[in-house]
Amino acid sequence: MKKYVTTLRKQAASAGAFIAVLFIAGLSFGQSLSGYTITKPAAAEVVAGGTQNYVIQWTGPLAAAIKTVEYSLDSGVTYKLIGVAQATANSINWNVPDTTSKKSQIRIRDANLDTGKSSIFTIKSSKDLQTYTITNPAAGEVITGGTQNYVIRWVGPTIAAAKAIEYSLDSGLTWKPIGAADASANSFNWSLVPDTTAKNAQIRITDLNGVTGKSGFFSIKSSHDAQKYTIISPAAGETIIGGMQNYVIRWTGPTVPSVKTIEYSLDSGLTWKPLGLATADANSFNWNVPDTTAKKSQIRITDANGITGKSGIFSIIASKDTNRYIVFSPTAGETIAGGTQNYQIRWAGPMGAIKTVDYSLDGGLTWKTVGVANANDNSIGWNVPDTNAPNSQIRVTDVNQVTGKSGIFSIFGSKSPGIVVTRPAVGEVIMGGTQNYQITWTGNGIAQHKTFEYSLDGGQTWKTIGTIDADVFNYSWNVPDTNSTGGAVVRITDQNGLTGRSGFFTITSSKSPIIIVVRPAENEMIAGGTKNYQIVFSGEGIARQKTFEYSKDNGSNWTIIGFANSDVTTFNWPDVPTEVTTEGRIRITDINGHSGMSGRFNITGNGVAFGAASNGYSIANYPNPTNRKTNFSFVLPSASDVMLIISDELGRETATVVSQYFDAGTHNVTFDSSNLSGGMYNYTLRAGTTTLVGRMIIVK
Repeated sequence: MKKYVTTLRKQAASAGAFIAVLFIAGLSFGQSLSGYTITKPAAAEVVAGGTQNYVIQWTGPLAAAIKTVEYSLDSGVTYKLIGVAQATANSINWNVPDTTSKKSQIRIRDANLDTGKSSIFTIKSSKDLQTYTITNPAAGEVITGGTQNYVIRWVGPTIAAAKAIEYSLDSGLTWKPIGAADASANSFNWSLVPDTTAKNAQIRITDLNGVTGKSGFFSIKSSHDAQKYTIISPAAGETIIGGMQNYVIRWTGPTVPSVKTIEYSLDSGLTWKPLGLATADANSFNWNVPDTTAKKSQIRITDANGITGKSGIFSIIASKDTNRYIVFSPTAGETIAGGTQNYQIRWAGPMGAIKTVDYSLDGGLTWKTVGVANANDNSIGWNVPDTNAPNSQIRVTDVNQVTGKSGIFSIFGSKSPGIVVTRPAVGEVIMGGTQNYQITWTGNGIAQHKTFEYSLDGGQTWKTIGTIDADVFNYSWNVPDTNSTGGAVVRITDQNGLTGRSGFFTITSSKSPIIIVVRPAENEMIAGGTKNYQIVFSGEGIARQKTFEYSKDNGSNWTIIGFANSDVTTFNWPDVPTEVTTEGRIRITDINGHSGMSGRFNITGNGVAFGAASNGYSIANYPNPTNRKTNFSFVLPSASDVMLIISDELGRETATVVSQYFDAGTHNVTFDSSNLSGGMYNYTLRAGTTTLVGRMIIVK
């Protein structure tokens, strides 16, 4: 009997070993030890059908490999493609189909044959939802107390009913009202998040039909408790194309103002290189990304009080090695007027392959072709359809199937209600402290009462400029004397909720080194082939050594014109190109990296020039900007009657400098601007049949 028991024990041990082998084999053939674990969507999660940009997330192999992401509505019997994720990515956006499925699944497969599947989850069509699903704030999110105009978003019943929005700081025991949303709305601005600390905050929505919904628990952290900087851009895992100009680094952090040092590392923080200094009140900084490949990049911020913060690890891919396109025009959130002709779509990415450019009016569900771009092009003109489409997108795909999409932007038709901000223009540089800067816009169906706001951090927080009750298309703004390196935005909202946003522009503090390109002026027309066109600029704290560049495509590409090593404020452009363009820009950069860019100007092919000297006429003024007296210097190739007048941004004549006969030659006239308000002004010289236009800034 004892021998029999011993034999049984040996057999059991062998069977156990065999089962262990099977278990390990099961891991390798099923969800392998080197496979992907999908963390979102979670098991049994309910996802609202029709959700745009739902974020699928995973963890998995460290070995970088391109990944294919798919979804199934039938427990994995069949799959449909969501998209392709880059080698280093651990998330992808998914436009969830608006259907109902209780057997949904996500699958990831990479080029190394590693795979992974999510647990079964549910998709519920928006038509069947009997509750509201709050998508923002997300469960576990941390919001900084005192944030202005935080956007709450949701999906839910299609039956329109007005909705009450509330918040709780104590896990739903008590609720306080935020406001009321219109029947058709699916977002609402929380005007001011309380500046407190709460670890179990919630949002609740209840409509007039009694249908309700709550968010998951999120946290609010008081701004007074922040003891470090949180860098929100670049994000952990983000991939940036090397060589990108003016990439905007953004952060949040301590409310105590302090000058900040910005640095970057290409080796996970072992060594650091300086980028520059951000002013005390800044929360963004422009970075000209090095054109190299570095998969372990980081940004670090350190202020004068010793408070610091680092970004997560992100990747830079050299432009020659990149395997995707980044569409940067149109920008996410931009509003484009329907019917616009030759709107310039722009992108960065691989060169040397023919590209097809498409557009979508429904968030990427269907696509139509804009056109085909040549192998080395990075822009294409688009005749924007005259329609109303709040969920528009651009896609670039080359013959190698390398692709990239823009963020969601809006088109509003010429006959549809909407607001398009025309000034400040994208990329414009405004001097801090400018008085009566003219914000301008166009649109249809705009109510008389309008609210004007500005943001210095790309639209994360907003401050009110003022309100107006009039059917006008301009508004005066006393620009704050601060520093915003590329992340400034203006927003206009009428009483009915119509909203329009400007593109990103820059505000430079009057106390910081600044280069203002006075000439060429915005919309100036220069004759192609002009010899020795005089570029005029001004500023303080500028180094003697300066580089002058020209762009024919609104700053996408630059060509060096020449160099200067002096303190003069003019520079002769030897030969204006003969190629016609409406997208001209001049950029001046000193040896310390201080830079200034002109407004967009035109190069014509017909010999007509305004503000240029193709026929021997020229004019400039110095100093510019001026706080009182400035000297106008103009050249006449022949004697004539001359009129020099000054007008404001609306074209209203404000002063006559001279109106008399002058002999041929160079003339200087001093003008006292003390009777004019601060702001931007145009000056116009008329001599015989020639008209020249320039621009000057008056500082008060």
